[in-house]
Amino acid sequence: MKDLVSILVPVYGTEKYIEKCVRSILDQTYPNIEIVIVNDCTPDNSMKIIRDVMAAYPNRVNDVKIVNHTVNQGIAGSRNDCIDAASGDFLFFLDSDDWIDLETIETLVDKQHETNADIVSCQLIVNEDELKANYIEPHYPSRDAMLTHYLTQGWHHELCGRLIRSSLFSTNEIRFIPGCNMAEDWRVTPMLVWYAQRIAFVNKYFYHYRHNDNSICFSSKSFEHALELKKQAYQNISSLFDFFIEKDREYAEMVLKLCAPMCYQILMGSISTKDKGLFVEFRKKMLGYPVVVRSRVLSLSHLVILRLPCSYELEGLRHNLAKLIKR
Repeated sequence: MKDLVSILVPVYGTEKYIEKCVRSILDQTYPNIEIVIVNDCTPDNSMKIIRDVMAAYPNRVNDVKIVNHTVNQGIAGSRNDCIDAASGDFLFFLDSDDWIDLETIETLVDKQHETNADIVSCQLIVNEDELKANYIEPHYPSRDAMLTHYLTQGWHHELCGRLIRSSLFSTNEIRFIPGCNMAEDWRVTPMLVWYAQRIAFVNKYFYHYRHNDNSICFSSKSFEHALELKKQAYQNISSLFDFFIEKDREYAEMVLKLCAPMCYQILMGSISTKDKGLFVEFRKKMLGYPVVVRSRVLSLSHLVILRLPCSYELEGLRHNLAKLIKR
């Protein structure tokens, strides 16, 4: 009996793309696949399109699980419900505006059987029209090299495009932070890699990632909305410090270096939005970083100002002067 692979698809607002996504799953060459779809209160016709596609595959009805949210939860909550509903020995995350080549799962499972890896990754290719291989992930020689890359770079931390042993989630109680929908995979992927005994890699461009301007990564309704997304990303990534501090101090220090620039961006954003409470909160966080970390992202004048009780007023004055000079 071949291993059961659960393909996890959160759905929200992707009626233009969902048919191609679902058909790429149903037409996989690997036979033992379960499809878990979470309808996160999508306001469009995505779920109707899924039902119409399924009608063309009547023998696959029992392979599909659909979870319907009554309240929109965002990608983090949807991914959690995907995991909870899955029965597979392995999980494969697929965003509903992306698609995969038909031999993807079969090839990844074959590599897993060959290596007994807990995580098997493939390459991603970006943009449907150009099909540029501009998202090249390194072939990591070890789990430690993979972790170091994730915690020092801004790329390749995605969950999509990986066959993941489901017990990594269940045994280690790994879940996404509900409501923190930005950089949610940047938090979870390093946790999974930490617990993985073996990793493997297939150097083939199987996963087609669509640069969707309406996705959470690329759409901001306002400066305030963009700032909220940065706060969510900060919460996700900074939580890795608590995860690693008792496990490996070197990795924990890498997380601090990732978080300090984000903390500074939110600090300055609070000046633009005149949110003194947010400034006070993130000033405290910034002052909590070691001096060597703060000095990487702050000028000497900023280091001095943040130490002063009237720092909010002084930073506001600096901000207004900078705007006047630009004019």
